[in-house]
This record gives sequence, C-alpha cells and structure tokens, in this order.
Amino acid sequence: MQIQIFRVGANDSAGVEEMNRFLRGHRVLSVDRHFENGVWYFCVCHQSSEPVVPGQAGAKVDYRADLDTATFAMFSRLREARKLLAEKEGLPPYALFTNEQLAEVARRLPRSLGASTRGSRRGGLPGWRVGSTWCHESWQPAGQR
Repeated sequence: MQIQIFRVGANDSAGVEEMNRFLRGHRVLSVDRHFENGVWYFCVCHQSSEPVVPGQAGAKVDYRADLDTATFAMFSRLREARKLLAEKEGLPPYALFTNEQLAEVARRLPRSLGASTRGSRRGGLPGWRVGSTWCHESWQPAGQR
C-alpha cells in the first residue's frame, strides 16, 4: 500500500484538479480527510505506485466457470456480505477483499461440521460454534436472514 497526501486550500482549483487526476489514475483503497484553518488535507491510500491505464485492466476471471457450483454459491454470498460491509464502512468493496481473495476463502471454507473438525486436536467445536454463528448472521443471502 502506498500513501499520497494532498493539501487543498479554498478556491484552489489547481490543487483539486491535481488530486482528481491522481485519483483517476490509481487504484484507491481509502481516503481520509481533515479540515483545519480553511484547508482540506487528504490522505489517499492506494494499491500501488503504478498508475492504472484506462482500458488496460487485468485479465477478467470468470469465477462461475473457475469454481464448482457449491464454491461459486459461497463466493457469491461472500461478495454480497463484502458489499454490505463496504457500504456500511463507506469503502469500495475491493478495499476490503479482492474477488481473488474471496474465491480462495470460498475454496477453503468447510462445507459441514464434520469437515471443520478434521485435523483439529480439540475437535474444532468451540471455534465452530463461534464461527458458525458469525457466518450464519453475516454471510446468509438477504432472502434467508
């Protein structure tokens, strides 16, 4: 993650244009702002120092084709939960998790209580109770809450 600081005073159209040009050319993760003595200070966190060239995005991944049916269903629920959390936090969804990260989580999530307890010394039940409650409340599709 990289950080860029902008200072924009009142009627500073050049400063506003400089910041907007930067925002258009970079993958922004978050923006913090502070107003003091008639001046706005912006702290922009962005993904990399390499500018994004419009129309030259990375290769698109078709997760429906890449994942099996059950894993894709979980991936879709994770994306929905990410969207809700991002809206609540006022962040873009990709600032929380990328689609690639969500696909990996969906691939690794246990599909049943039995699967979650395999390889655990204590049987996995305490963690399962906490995790299943959180997952049930957080990751259920909107129609099933």
